[in-house]
Amino acid sequence: MPALVTIEDLSTHFFTDEGVVRAVDGVDLVVPRGKTLCVVGESGCGKSITAFSIMRMVASPGRIVEGRITLHRGASAGGDLDLTALDEDSPELRAIRGGDIAMIFQEPMTSLSPVHTVGAQIVEAVHLHMGLDKTGAREHAISMMEHVGIPDAPRRFGEYPHELSGGLRQRCMVAMALSCRPSLLIADEPTTALDVTIQAQILALMRRLQAELDMAILLITHDLGVVAQMADDVAVMYMGRVVEFGPVERIFAAPRHPYTIALMRSLPGLDVERKSRLQVIEGSVPDPFQRLEGCPFHPRCDEYRAGLCDAGARPPLVDVEPGHSTACLVRHEEGGSRA
Repeated sequence: MPALVTIEDLSTHFFTDEGVVRAVDGVDLVVPRGKTLCVVGESGCGKSITAFSIMRMVASPGRIVEGRITLHRGASAGGDLDLTALDEDSPELRAIRGGDIAMIFQEPMTSLSPVHTVGAQIVEAVHLHMGLDKTGAREHAISMMEHVGIPDAPRRFGEYPHELSGGLRQRCMVAMALSCRPSLLIADEPTTALDVTIQAQILALMRRLQAELDMAILLITHDLGVVAQMADDVAVMYMGRVVEFGPVERIFAAPRHPYTIALMRSLPGLDVERKSRLQVIEGSVPDPFQRLEGCPFHPRCDEYRAGLCDAGARPPLVDVEPGHSTACLVRHEEGGSRA
């Protein structure tokens, strides 16, 4: 599939009084048109900062220090555009946010304005990017609310976020994000605060709308069950870098990086003996101000080799099979070509 967004050697750092936090530290990713790329990993691994970097919404004291993010638009839309070269407050970038690229945030209650009705907030996005008049924008907003399954949309249009359930608030966020038919939807933990029934409905809604709009989805999650339902490709992140990338079938059937293997082992399953303890990943994520030599996962790794895993530069992604790559020095010794 042709690429919609290409991320090359992206580094986003936060400069604090205590030191530099390398939240994203050399990420390479490709988001294909019409497909779903899931980015997974523990809290603090850099998933959300990668998304905010694409949107150019990294809050101070953070900033992109290196790398390139390219939005591949058709020739009729102006061709390829380097998002990292644009000023964060430029009119061109503001048009891209919500137009070409939209985002669903993790918690709709804190993402929606509490003093404006949900309808007014959707209308604002429609008016900004589509140039419709007040009546046209209202009709389009109500139509989108109905499209995402909000019952009695004209009445809900005039309600405030606190008057809606969590599921309806999230549907309003989806309606707002998709109101201008974006090419890429970034969904940052879109089902975290929802019960499993509403979660399933939101995921089914996203899949349906993706098929209707031929839209790419960058889904950020720590829930491997969501990954299994939604993903075409999976990128596993640890300490600001991608440590494994491949098709979802290969990641689940034959994970190659020890961190991915440990994540899979920690999943509960039907074949697990009753009352047995769940497997966990020993240790904890290193201090964000610490920069380890070699592989950053080596202090917690079951396959750690002294003198190999704890020395030198961080391992690069290397192909272990076509389309499936890993950043593990042990796997590199077993054979593989540089990705």
